[in-house]
Amino acid sequence: MRRDGARPSRSTCRPRSRLPITGPSLAGASLIPDAGSTRSLWGQTDPAAYAVAVDGVAEVFREAMAGLCSGVAVVTAQRSNGEPCGLLATSVSAFSAAPPSVLTSIGHASRCHNALIESTEFGVHLLRADQEALAHVFADPVHEAKFEGLTWDWDAGVPELGGVLAYLHCRRSALFELYDHSILIGDVTGGRRHPGEPLVYMDRRMDWRLERGRGLPRGV
Repeated sequence: MRRDGARPSRSTCRPRSRLPITGPSLAGASLIPDAGSTRSLWGQTDPAAYAVAVDGVAEVFREAMAGLCSGVAVVTAQRSNGEPCGLLATSVSAFSAAPPSVLTSIGHASRCHNALIESTEFGVHLLRADQEALAHVFADPVHEAKFEGLTWDWDAGVPELGGVLAYLHCRRSALFELYDHSILIGDVTGGRRHPGEPLVYMDRRMDWRLERGRGLPRGV
């Protein structure tokens, strides 16, 4: 109400203007491109534009992520020569429930990087608590014959490991490139879940064991 008793007109009541958005905008990003397509994240073609060095941040980041508990998975695909390929991953996560899909990031230096980004199908295997030895096999950066002596078979062109906690057959739906990793998203088209407890990675260790009825692993 103005001092003269007249009501202000609606046109004089305006919201404050918002600050301009200077970072990547979700509204302008296509998170689910056509199947098999490849795009740089947020449409950015120069990853260095986001790489801002801050003293001490790298160490803080590593220590913080060491405290992030995650499951342990083996991601597999078929090489161009027809041979199976697999690597250990702790960066696998659910992406969406509709459709069911998973996300994982693959380092460019990984020996299975090309096989995974070139294949339209790949497999995600969640390991059981007693499969730490199997995890070390696929984490080994030198040994190439990962599948020798293992129980496995082809599942429509995807290497499927036997005896794991869960197996998901995925069809690639999106692939993004940023920094030194490829971000791979796959729609789940099939799979199996078996009884057991998951192998857990935390504090740079894979020997954590879950106990029902307790909020923390043994020893914490």
